[in-house]
Amino acid sequence: MVSGSDVAAGSDIELNKLSLPSELSRLLADPIIVVYPGQVRTQFTVIRGGDYWNAIRGLPYNCTIGFEVRDDFTGKWGMLTAGHCIEDLDLAIGAKVYHDTLLIGTVSGYVRNGATSSTSLGIDGAVIFSRSASTARDDIIHFGQIRDITGAAPEAQPGWFRCMTGATSGSVCGYVTCTHGTYQDSGNGRYYNNMLMIDLLVQGGDSGGPVYRTEGNESALVGGIVSGYVPPLTNCTNSNDTSASKWSNLSSFFHLTLVTK
Repeated sequence: MVSGSDVAAGSDIELNKLSLPSELSRLLADPIIVVYPGQVRTQFTVIRGGDYWNAIRGLPYNCTIGFEVRDDFTGKWGMLTAGHCIEDLDLAIGAKVYHDTLLIGTVSGYVRNGATSSTSLGIDGAVIFSRSASTARDDIIHFGQIRDITGAAPEAQPGWFRCMTGATSGSVCGYVTCTHGTYQDSGNGRYYNNMLMIDLLVQGGDSGGPVYRTEGNESALVGGIVSGYVPPLTNCTNSNDTSASKWSNLSSFFHLTLVTK
């Protein structure tokens, strides 16, 4: 048991760990322990689709969490994000990933950032293995509202409405312009194909965010994760659009099952 400070003694307020001596603060850093006068409680880590993640504890966020999945082979719990986020940060397998200061998981071997040829499957995805089964929740953030993921959305068609939630832009929605976008990234030379293209604007930090369709007033159906904002494509769109890796491609390539309510 850790005694509260004289100031907080006899009160019911939650004590701030930063007010503790440095030795005790380090001991309580991970896992998080919330200290109340007379009792100790464990604080569970809960993140959702649309929350951010960072590669260095406590530093500004890097990318966005897509949604919760399970590995079909090992049964491990995980969270989808963009593959280019892992590659651009040069994160090795087993590297720790955080939500602010909370450890949420580690980089798995499931990382794909485009393809080296135009004939290979060019998805942009990665799986972060969860710290525990209770780390993530099977829901997403939609304009500040928590919505349960109840399944996968039907394969989108041009003109259908889709939304995404990113760490930078929050929730934005737009119309699908193309269902088989193919392009070569001028920066890394990689090919991305069979991408979902949506007429909405994303910004740095939104990568990996969930692409979804709302269902009723409380749930959502997921369709993929954000890859990036790309210039006009020659094969199916003539405007700047947001590209997204389809859930159907991610699930089959990485052998994943969607976690639902």
